[in-house]
Amino acid sequence: MKLSQNQQSLIINSTLEILNMDTQGTGFFLAPDLVLTAYHVVSSLKNEIKDKDIVAKHFQKQENINLKVLDYYDELDIALLQTQNASDTCVMMEEKNENLLESKCIAWGYPISDISKGEFENFECMGLTGGNSKFVKFKKGNARRGYSGSPLINLDSGKVCGIIIARILDQHCLEGFAVPSSIIFDIFKNYNLKERHYKFHNNNPKWQNLFFKNDENNKNYEDNKKDKNNIGNINIKEIKNNGKVNIIGEINSDSVTFTM
Repeated sequence: MKLSQNQQSLIINSTLEILNMDTQGTGFFLAPDLVLTAYHVVSSLKNEIKDKDIVAKHFQKQENINLKVLDYYDELDIALLQTQNASDTCVMMEEKNENLLESKCIAWGYPISDISKGEFENFECMGLTGGNSKFVKFKKGNARRGYSGSPLINLDSGKVCGIIIARILDQHCLEGFAVPSSIIFDIFKNYNLKERHYKFHNNNPKWQNLFFKNDENNKNYEDNKKDKNNIGNINIKEIKNNGKVNIIGEINSDSVTFTM
């Protein structure tokens, strides 16, 4: 999948540049007031983490917003933030991380740079690591400083398959991983994250319309198509027959045919 300009804009508008005094990173909206990021991006606040305001900048609106930490999971390096500045765009999460082996992905983040103020980066995944805490391992792609907390979009599914957590191994080596999206809802289930995530997308199908408009399994796409092909309780179909057009109307499972 090659991202269109509108798809790129939607991804960008669903992210924030998190501005911490000691580090820099990215966050993204899972619900209008809930933002996911890497824990180490905000962990320098230490014991005051849940009381201090965290400042972030919205790329498109070019305005600062304040967030507070709701919860975090240190072992996986993820944190859930909340803001009073509700967003009208959110990413869509992939609940099952299938076929990640050699899958092509893309991420938008805010790497530390004197030139750009946000960039897309291409990644190729090797699949999930072993152990109790499974991570998405990258085969290709540069998870530079500032990409921590970025949404990793699977180009096959059109959904976010993970959150990037770049880890510095030593002063010369930076290794990139991502926490798989399949475990995020369960980790933060106390905040009804899954319900709030899907409630937003059911009411605001921007992501579905841009990424899944040709997906037969997409409910919004099917509903829109059904509305166009139905008049009242009659499902209209056209069948050409020897130069004539037969209009078949299905009414309560019975069929009647009109010839024009």
